[in-house]
Amino acid sequence: MVQITKHTQERLHTLKRDDTDSLLIAKRECARKGIPWDEALDCIPKAIYDSLSPAQLAIAESGLESSVISPELNSDNPISMHYAASYFLSNFKQSEVNGQLVTYEVISEQDKTLQPILEKEIDKILACEISTRWLQELGVPLPPRKANELVKYWLNHTELVAEPVIMGLPGDDNWCLHRSKYFPDPNVEFPTWQRILDRMSDPVAFAAWQYGVYTGNYQGRQMLWMHGENGEEGKSAIARIIGQELYGPAHNAISNASINSNEKRFLNSHFEHAALVIYPDASNRKCLSSEEFKTLASAGSDPVLIERKGKQAYTAYLNARMWICSNFSPEVTSDNFMTSRLLYISISPMVDEKPDPTVKERLKAELSGFLAYAEQCYEERCPDNYRIQTDTDNDIKALTEQYFEHFDIIFSKHWQVDEQSEVAASIIKEKLKVEGLQSKPQYDQFVDWLVNRKGARWKKRSEENGRIFYAGIAPAEGRRLSLDEVMTMES
Repeated sequence: MVQITKHTQERLHTLKRDDTDSLLIAKRECARKGIPWDEALDCIPKAIYDSLSPAQLAIAESGLESSVISPELNSDNPISMHYAASYFLSNFKQSEVNGQLVTYEVISEQDKTLQPILEKEIDKILACEISTRWLQELGVPLPPRKANELVKYWLNHTELVAEPVIMGLPGDDNWCLHRSKYFPDPNVEFPTWQRILDRMSDPVAFAAWQYGVYTGNYQGRQMLWMHGENGEEGKSAIARIIGQELYGPAHNAISNASINSNEKRFLNSHFEHAALVIYPDASNRKCLSSEEFKTLASAGSDPVLIERKGKQAYTAYLNARMWICSNFSPEVTSDNFMTSRLLYISISPMVDEKPDPTVKERLKAELSGFLAYAEQCYEERCPDNYRIQTDTDNDIKALTEQYFEHFDIIFSKHWQVDEQSEVAASIIKEKLKVEGLQSKPQYDQFVDWLVNRKGARWKKRSEENGRIFYAGIAPAEGRRLSLDEVMTMES
C-alpha cells in the first residue's frame, strides 16, 4: 500500500523537467515517515523519468541518504550546491515582477499561496533559514560564509515561478497571494444579507460590483461609495467581513491621514498587492478630487510610480478597486473622472432591529449564498465586464447640482451678471482663496462653471501683458438689491 500522501503522488506523477522541488519534498516525506525511496520513484511515469534533467536525476538516484546534507558540502560541485540550496530554501520562491526579482515565502504548498518579502534584507532572511535548518538536521552550526554561498547560488539559479496573481479562487491551479475558500452556492440562504440589501438604494448594483471585483471579471473603474448618514447602518461591518473573509491579505485600508502624510510617496507601495482597498469612516467629502486618491483608484488603467523605503522606484499598475464607507455624501463635480467612475449607494438605518452580537457570524456563514445572488446581479448589470449599470445616476446628478450650489453662493457674494463689465482673473482667484477654493483644479472648476452657467467670456489683453479677464460679470459691491432680495431680507 502506497504511504506517500496523495498530494505528493500527484506532484511526482505530473513532474515537469527541472522541477527539483517536488523530488526534494517527496524525499523529505519518505525520510520522515520511513518510506522506501523506490516507492516514491514508482509514482513517476517512465516517460517522464527518462526526460529528467541532470539535477533531477542526481536527486532521484542518490537515494534517501542524500536527504541529509553532508557537512563537507563541496562549493565546486554545482549539482551539490543546487540540491542543497533548493532543499534548504524549498519554502521560498522567486518571480520577476515589473523587471525586478521578488522573493516570496510559501504560505501553503497545497493552496499555492505566497507572501512577498518586501522592505527587508532578503539575503539575511535566506541565510538565517539555511543556517537554522542546517543546525536542526546536522546538529552542527553552518559557517556564515557557506550559508551566504548557498543563498547566492539559490538566488542565481533557482527556477522562477510565474508572477502570482493577487486573488486566487477555489479550484484554480496558480500561485497567488490569497486563495479564498468561498464560492457561489445557490443552496445557501442569506436572510441576514438580504435585510441589509433591502436598505440599499441599489442592492443589485452593490452585489454586482462585489462579485465582479471578487472574481476579477470586472475590468471597469467604478469606485463604490456607500453613504449612510446615521452611522448605524452596518456598512462598516459588512466591509470588514467582506474584506477579511473574501480577500484576507489581498485587501488593505486607507485613511485620510495616510493620503495626506509626509511619506505619501510610499503610499502606492502599500496597495500594489491588494485587490480591494477599503476607506472606512471617510470624513473627507473632497477626497475624490485629490491626486493621490485618483492614483489609487486608477484600477490598473494607468501606470503609477511605486517606491518602497530604501528601494529603487519602478513603474507598475495598481489593480485594486476602491470601496468608501462614509456618513457623508461625496462632493461631486461635473468632472468626468467622478461621474463616470462613481458607483454611489446610499443605505438607510436599521428599523426595529435590536443589536445582535451573532450577526457577524451569520453574515460569514451566509457568504456563499450572497455570492450566488451577487453572481446573478453581475450577469444582469455588467454584461460587458466594464460598466455596472445602476439606478442611482439621478442621485449622482443631484450631488453634482448640490456641489454647484456652493459656487452660486460664492458668486452671489462677490459678483453679479453685467454685460457691460468685466473682472480680472487675478481678482477672481483672490476671492476664491478667501472662500477656501485654493487649488488650481478648484479654480478651473469655478471658471468653467462661470462660463457655462453665468455666460462669462474669457478675454486676454495683449496690451496689458496678456492679463486675463472675464467679461459679462461685475463686482457685487454697490449694486441695487432686487425687490425679491429686499423681501427675503425683511422676512
